[in-house]
Amino acid sequence: MKSLSALTVTSRVRRLLGDDNDLAVSSNELMNPQRFDNQVVLDAVNFAGKEYVKFMDSARAKRVYTFNSDGETKIPMDNMLLKDVLITDEAPDEYDPYEFFYLADHMVITYSFTDGSDLDTRTKLVYPTDDVFSDDGANDYLGWARTEYTRLDSSLATDKNVLTWGGDNQGTGVEAVWIDLTKIRALRTSWQNIKIDCRAFWYGLVGTNPVSLDVMLYKGGTVHANGYGFENPTATDSKSLGFTTKAVTLATHDAPTNGERIAVMNYNIGTGYGFVDTEDVTEY
Repeated sequence: MKSLSALTVTSRVRRLLGDDNDLAVSSNELMNPQRFDNQVVLDAVNFAGKEYVKFMDSARAKRVYTFNSDGETKIPMDNMLLKDVLITDEAPDEYDPYEFFYLADHMVITYSFTDGSDLDTRTKLVYPTDDVFSDDGANDYLGWARTEYTRLDSSLATDKNVLTWGGDNQGTGVEAVWIDLTKIRALRTSWQNIKIDCRAFWYGLVGTNPVSLDVMLYKGGTVHANGYGFENPTATDSKSLGFTTKAVTLATHDAPTNGERIAVMNYNIGTGYGFVDTEDVTEY
């Protein structure tokens, strides 16, 4: 298996950009100074790789390659088919968002809590936000004392609802939100990437166990309420993204609070590429 060093990768990319360093033979001086530093080029390579795999159903593997004392690292060529080829001179962090490819018709986000009481959830379509409305007009978080639906029409027409909250569970168990992806595609043909912010706080007794966030994706079928959750027994296929957990500590009776973020769901409704981001700190 042939390998390339990071130095070779950047050198070849620079040649494609016309940004390689040329030495004048007579003076041994640079004739064309570089316009981009090495980190910019490496970032561009990694970005291009991640964009490429959005359209390829390739296996996921993430590995950190570190530079040796000569500023080189070996990268197996077949890794260019994987979702992440990360070249860095820094220690790796532990963040590794769960990525997937699955073109779904419905998404159900379920918050599960096994102790404490009255977990109030907050779920919101935070991107895109053009012409997005809630019960009171403005786009808002779904949940207790806020809104029950997100719709893509300023009227109260229920056929424009695209996010639906399952109701206020004042005990223990679950709260959930159903996202109608088929309807979003039909009503917003130009949309591609969407972001769903998932948050929670305690109105009652604070639980000691982490809150679990489960995302289910469905092809076909009809979604309907089941208690405070949703199910789709007639789906032709489904995929669970597993559980993301977070210890929620915020306790308040303040209805305007948006709670503590558990994760942001990122999903491309055109390609089916998505990931659950637990490190997003953006204030949407």
